[in-house]
Amino acid sequence: MSSGDEFGSWESVGQNIPRSLRPELADVLDDMEREAELLDAYDEDEELPLNEGEEEEEEYSDYESDLMDDYYEGQLLDAQKQWEESLDQLNKVLNWILLPLVGKFLGRRVAKTIWKRVMEYCWSGF
Repeated sequence: MSSGDEFGSWESVGQNIPRSLRPELADVLDDMEREAELLDAYDEDEELPLNEGEEEEEEYSDYESDLMDDYYEGQLLDAQKQWEESLDQLNKVLNWILLPLVGKFLGRRVAKTIWKRVMEYCWSGF
């Protein structure tokens, strides 16, 4: 196909698109063109020649960085597990030890106050 045929086919497609979608389609096409330009610029940067020693160092550094990334990822996962375990332990301490003790203390205190008022009411009537 020649470039003229491509444009002719695109024009026929553009005529079939509803008018409400045309501005959005234009924005999408502009974004695609910008991305293509950025990719072309990036590809040109990658095409710069390297010395043979630099290639070996680059391959080694990529391998080393992959190992370090795996190591740090493992460390982060271990830290996440430990954090979740410690939160679970704190939750158990709070629910099984502290809340029952506080409830027992407050319950006895309130019960004494209520019992005292009941007895004062009962004995004041005699």
